[in-house]
Amino acid sequence: CPSDVNDDGFVDVSDLLTLIGVWGPCPDVCGDGHCTGDETAANCPGDCGLPGDECDSAIVAVEGANAFDTTDMNASDNHPDGTLCPGAWAWTWTDGDGNGSPDVWFEFTVAGDDYYIVDTCLSEFDTLMAIYEGSCDPLNEIACNDDDAGGDCGLQSAYGFSATAGSTYYVRIGGFNQSTGAG
Repeated sequence: CPSDVNDDGFVDVSDLLTLIGVWGPCPDVCGDGHCTGDETAANCPGDCGLPGDECDSAIVAVEGANAFDTTDMNASDNHPDGTLCPGAWAWTWTDGDGNGSPDVWFEFTVAGDDYYIVDTCLSEFDTLMAIYEGSCDPLNEIACNDDDAGGDCGLQSAYGFSATAGSTYYVRIGGFNQSTGAG
C-alpha cells in the first residue's frame, strides 16, 4: 500500500483511519460464524485448533526428535481401545463417561524399508500411543502401547515396527487417564 492512502499529500492519521475503514469485520478464523476480534487458531474450539490436534492437521514428523504438547489439545474421536497393545494391563484412553484423552497426531512417510522405533520416553506425563498405517481410520490401527514394558521408558510409550518405503504412518499420542503434558 502507498503511505498516503487517501492521496491528500500527507501521511497522517487520516491515512490510518482510511485503511481501518477498508479492513472490514474481523476474519472468522474458526469458521464457526462467530468472530470475537481477538480470535486466533490457538483459541478456537473444535476442529480449528492447533496443528496436530486432529488427524487432518497432523504434524509432519521427521526422523529424530519431534516435540509435542497435548495440554491445549482436544480429544479426537474414535478412541483406540488397547486391544493391539502388548501387555496393556490398564489401558484408559477414555474416562468412565467415554471422554477421550487430549491427543496430538503426527504423520510420517517412510523414506526406506527399515525398522523404526517411536517413543515418548522424555515426556513429562504417562503417555499412550496408537499407530495407524495409510490413514487414521480406526480399522488401520496397526499397534499401540501403554507403558514401555521391559524397556527404558517406564510409564511412557514406545513401539518398534518394520516399515515399508513410501508408506505413511500416523502416530497418535495421548495420556493415561486423560493426563496431558509435553514431550
